[in-house]
Amino acid sequence: MVIHDICGLEICHAFHKCLQLVIHDICGYPLENLVKEVLNSSETPMHYKEICSKVVAIRNESPALKVSLNSVKNYLIRHNDIAPLQKGFYCVRKHLDMPEEEQKRLAKNVRNIILGNGNQIHALEICSKLRLKQSMDWILNAILLFEKPKGIQYLGRLVWTKEGTTTSRETIHSQVVKLLAKTGRPMSLKEIQAHVTIKNNMANAFLKDPIIKVSISFYYLKIQD
Repeated sequence: MVIHDICGLEICHAFHKCLQLVIHDICGYPLENLVKEVLNSSETPMHYKEICSKVVAIRNESPALKVSLNSVKNYLIRHNDIAPLQKGFYCVRKHLDMPEEEQKRLAKNVRNIILGNGNQIHALEICSKLRLKQSMDWILNAILLFEKPKGIQYLGRLVWTKEGTTTSRETIHSQVVKLLAKTGRPMSLKEIQAHVTIKNNMANAFLKDPIIKVSISFYYLKIQD
């Protein structure tokens, strides 16, 4: 009886492996390639939830090839030919609606800005230096991810720096602390926004120790005992 049960388990296991191989052949290729195929087949950028739904539909919701939102997001983040856009959307190069030569020219100019900056720089600040609309920040970021210019590295959240300088992304708080320490005086929110990449109504993002509010819309470093 024991031998029979063991043999039965081995047969079931072998059948399950065979089933997985057959389903894989029917589905085409691995999840990573399938995710890219779904994006390439779309004329516009897609939300990761929509991508996941289409991948599941292609795989017929097979239990042997279960697809989760997290697994799709992981592939989207890791894939070199896919770039993130705002609000959970992702794109491939064709979605940028810009000639490839223009993308290369823009990436070269941005590379020069990053290399000459000396510090970490946000895509919004780069747009400002190039006199581009601020709404271009995610597009600019995607172009850099696709072009991969030498000498610069991506730190995430639209922040770039020189290659080999650091792997830690500065926060708004740390940038404002450095700015206030350098100026040595209270600064208004408007002044801070002019020097630090920060959106309107974001004061609470950096209003924590050692930064204090000294008057209406003015900030300074807390005096240490």
